[in-house]
Amino acid sequence: MGLKHLDYLKNIFEGDINKIIRFGNLQSYKNMTIIPLILEGDEAEFMTIKEAELQNASHISEQESASVSELEVVNSSKIPILIPFGHTISGGKQDRVIYQPLLVPPTQTGKPIPIPSRCVEAGRWSFELENSTEIAPKGTEHRKFKSAKIRLNPSIMSNAMKEEGDSQGSIWGGIEAQMAVFGQTTDQNVSRSYNKLASDQKERVEKYTLHFEDVEKQCGVAVFINGQLNALEFYGNKKAWKEVRNETLNGFIMEAILRMDKEESKDVLKSNEDYWKKVSDALAEAKMSFEEEKQGAGLGSVIRFGTEDGKWSGITLMHKEKLCQFYIVAKSALPETDRSTMQVQEFRNVDLEEQRF
Repeated sequence: MGLKHLDYLKNIFEGDINKIIRFGNLQSYKNMTIIPLILEGDEAEFMTIKEAELQNASHISEQESASVSELEVVNSSKIPILIPFGHTISGGKQDRVIYQPLLVPPTQTGKPIPIPSRCVEAGRWSFELENSTEIAPKGTEHRKFKSAKIRLNPSIMSNAMKEEGDSQGSIWGGIEAQMAVFGQTTDQNVSRSYNKLASDQKERVEKYTLHFEDVEKQCGVAVFINGQLNALEFYGNKKAWKEVRNETLNGFIMEAILRMDKEESKDVLKSNEDYWKKVSDALAEAKMSFEEEKQGAGLGSVIRFGTEDGKWSGITLMHKEKLCQFYIVAKSALPETDRSTMQVQEFRNVDLEEQRF
C-alpha cells in the first residue's frame, strides 16, 4: 500500500528529499539566492485555483452571513483544484489569506465547501466596487474573490501557522509591524491591507524578479536570504508551480527586502554544492515535531510541523500518497505582536541571531 502520509513527510527530513526533488543551479541577486527545485517521479493530478478561475471552473465567495473565516469554493471541473496555503485573494468585505492548503474535489452538483481563511486587511469590512470608492450592495457579484498577485512573505506566513485561536491577531500585528518597517503610515494604507503594503514595494520587487528564471521541470524553490536558508516550497506537479510562481517569488522577495541589512551570514557559501548541502543538512538536523495527520477541508491530509524552539514552521498537503504542496519557513523577523495589544517594536532591536541554523 506504500507509505502513510506522515511517514512520507518524516522521510523528507531524514534524507529522502533527493528521491522527490533534485536541486538546480543557484541564482542570486543582492541578499537573496534561490535554488530551483526540480520534480522527480510521478506528478499529482490537480490544477490550481488560478487556472480554474481562467477556465471559469471555480470561484471563491463569502457566505451569506460572512465572518472573517466564512468563505466557500465551488469546483465545477473534472479534476481536483488546489488552493495553496498562503494563497491571497482580493474582494468581498476584506482581502483574505488561505491558512490551510485545500484540494477541492470535483462536484457535479456545484455544491460549495468551506475554506479556512484569515484576514489580511484589518481596516475594511464592506463590499467595494473595483476601481471605485462606492460601496457595493448586498447580494451582488462583489461577494466573490479573485486571486491576488502577491503572497504574504514568510515572516507573516509563519504567524499564520500558529494555533487557530491566536493566528488572526498575529497576522494583523505582523502586517502593521511590517508597515512600520517600510515607513508606511495608516494614512497611506487606511485599511492596513497587505496587498497595498506590497504594491508600494513594486519597483523594488521587480528589480529582483529580473534576476530569477525557471528551469525545466521546476516545481518550487529553496530560498536563502543573507546566506541563511529562509524557506522551502514545492508542488506535486510542475504546472502548478508555473501558475503560482510569480506571486510566490514576490512574497519571498518581500522577505528579502524586509531583512535587508538586518543580519549577516556566518557562512561563506560560494558553490552550488555548498547551497545544496546547506538545504539537506538543515532538514536533516532540524528536530521536527509533527502534529497528527488530519483530514483536510477537501481531499487529502494536512500535516503541520515545526521545531519546539520556533525556528521552523511548516505545513503540507498530501493526497493518495502524493505530495500536493510542501511549505516550510524560518522564524519571523518581525517582533511578536498581537493587534489586540498592539505595540510595534523597533525592528532593529529584534534578535535575529536565534533565527540562524
